[in-house]
Amino acid sequence: MKEYNKKYKIYLDSIKNNKERPENIKKINSLAKEAKANWDLYVKKECLAEALVFEKGSYGFNDTYHSCLINNYTKRIKYYKENKI
Repeated sequence: MKEYNKKYKIYLDSIKNNKERPENIKKINSLAKEAKANWDLYVKKECLAEALVFEKGSYGFNDTYHSCLINNYTKRIKYYKENKI
């Protein structure tokens, strides 16, 4: 999560520092924050749904849930790295 939050902050900073369309910076920043909050909730629920084929608290559940989180956060970190504005 530390890496994820770090890359997100860099992504937000790239929005704030964008000089091409300063009139849209506040709106883009607001939407990016909203998107992150929605994505964080989505990925937790998606991974929980994926893991619930196993008994909650079991090794299968924990492995599946955490593997899902790692895979999804890794993809999101890559998105933030590659899509700075």
